[in-house]
Amino acid sequence: MKPSPNAPLALTLLLKKMASRLPAGVINVVHGDENTGVALTGHALVKKVAFTGGCVTGKKVMAPAASTQED
Repeated sequence: MKPSPNAPLALTLLLKKMASRLPAGVINVVHGDENTGVALTGHALVKKVAFTGGCVTGKKVMAPAASTQED
């Protein structure tokens, strides 16, 4: 999960608490800006992306994700 850079620290703490109750690697928390999101959504090993946010950011998420579609 990559929370917004503007998200409160409480969200990160909640995600880490959730991750501690699951097997390692099920939930990973990654922080960063737009470039981090583009790197995640455009990576060939990322098989699924769920997004909640605005249209402008959604377009930025979709573009690199679409380029890794398998035939």
